[in-house]
Amino acid sequence: MAVTVDWNTGVADRTKGIFGIYNRFVGLMSIPSAAKEKVQFRIRVTAIEDTSITYIKDVNAISDANFYATVNPVVSMRELFFESEYTGFSENTSLRSYGGIKIEVGEVSGTTGVAPTFKGYDTDDTFYFYNGYDLNNYAELNYRDPLWYNTTPHKLPKVKKTIYIADEISYVELLSMPSYLNIYPVISGGTNLKNIVFKTYDSSGTLLGTSTIDLRSRPDLSGVGYWNFPIQNAVSGVGAEYAEVFCQWATDGEEAIALVDSEIITVRKRECHIKDELYRLRWINHMGGEEYQDFALKHDKSIQVKRGKKIASTGINYSATTFSDISNINNPSLLEYGTTYYTKYKLRTNFITQGEIDAMRELFVNKNVIMNDSIPVIVEDSSYKIVEVKDGLKKVEINVRVANFEPNQV
Repeated sequence: MAVTVDWNTGVADRTKGIFGIYNRFVGLMSIPSAAKEKVQFRIRVTAIEDTSITYIKDVNAISDANFYATVNPVVSMRELFFESEYTGFSENTSLRSYGGIKIEVGEVSGTTGVAPTFKGYDTDDTFYFYNGYDLNNYAELNYRDPLWYNTTPHKLPKVKKTIYIADEISYVELLSMPSYLNIYPVISGGTNLKNIVFKTYDSSGTLLGTSTIDLRSRPDLSGVGYWNFPIQNAVSGVGAEYAEVFCQWATDGEEAIALVDSEIITVRKRECHIKDELYRLRWINHMGGEEYQDFALKHDKSIQVKRGKKIASTGINYSATTFSDISNINNPSLLEYGTTYYTKYKLRTNFITQGEIDAMRELFVNKNVIMNDSIPVIVEDSSYKIVEVKDGLKKVEINVRVANFEPNQV
């Protein structure tokens, strides 16, 4: 009899929508009772964007009289396929930040006097995952945020819903968007993401103009993954004060007859102009998307050195033939050993909002942090103080260390 897998009976269209690869994701496998022995379930998991990445695992049934087993089939894919990607500073596709996983389950069993054999795969399901997890969900197995599944406007993998841009700085800020929502038909190339829309407004909230870009016409955006598109220039034109940015998916499998919108990301100009050198940190948020924070106040830079020592010799050259060669500065009695030195920065923000503070929560624990688009750093500690309680504004001060050791010259 065929193997069946329960991904949560009673929940409609369980394979639809998006799951976090670090969420608790399990299936209950079962085989109808029959005269069988040594029953196992064979699970094959394959990344659909790279079919060379696959693994096969056999799981024993609970007993020879009760052919059930529970398994999390996607754990290995956390490291085999999904990873944080810094793929560039212009529009690009992060193929490993978001993708599909094909899960097949079959039966291995025998009977009295007959060795167990594999009977073939009976079930075949495909789920879509982002390289991250849902916050504040501790109870439900196989959880999907409704905004990833059946509620509109659909969410974007961006913690900050309002971002502030310094117009005198040329740093890029990318918005990540899942190229395929499997609750809608495919358009082409396995995707259904269609447009990114920019709406600009003046200070009174009057709409100044709308610009729509067909993302599928962009040569750097292709395949299933997160499509990352620059939005730092969204506020442009005479009198423009802020912009609303959102993307659209096609819902009917045609070119763009019916579209559904994402949530809105608001882009505003910073009111305070940058007086000191600007430092920017870039990291991957809990949904696998790009996130940024500017540190515009005066920074501190220091170099810290740690030294050890070892006894190299007595400092005496016993093979010397002249008295002056007996002691030489090139033959010291003590040598430095295990010396390391690294560069540290103390970075400070200007006044920022609670929304920016909330987004930085993940910066403090993220192991993939880039400074100024090119320098990997480690965030060592963090603190923030409330400067004006009545305005709800805060300043953040953090310490970062350049992640790579500088060479130790011999």
